[in-house]
Amino acid sequence: ERDYKIKVTDCFTLMTDFYQEELGISVTKYDYQIHDFFGEQNWKEKEESPFDALFEKEGFSEVGYGGIKMYDIILFNDPKIYHANFSNHMAMYVGNQTMMHQPFNSVSELSPFTERHLKFVTKIIRYKKFL
Repeated sequence: ERDYKIKVTDCFTLMTDFYQEELGISVTKYDYQIHDFFGEQNWKEKEESPFDALFEKEGFSEVGYGGIKMYDIILFNDPKIYHANFSNHMAMYVGNQTMMHQPFNSVSELSPFTERHLKFVTKIIRYKKFL
């Protein structure tokens, strides 16, 4: 359980830390001065999320929901936050209809991943080792 702190313990760092610490997989720790994932200006001025733009470079491929597996990353769009046309949140599927994520301004948590979430899913991605 981690408290939310932008650029330190946010949804992106939760995933990258887990991949490194638990799976031994390094995902680039992007310089937030260059790739400002969470700055308000980034979301308001760009038409693409860094999540969407960089996942293939990091060795992930898009997969369908029907075959979702442990450690798949779920990219979401919360239409209440900035644009409604790209990903602005991520979670990791941990099996048994459950996801691990770092909610905005809250502690990290395990939450049910149900059909009601599907309308917010922009894509599901899987690391090449798990394809």
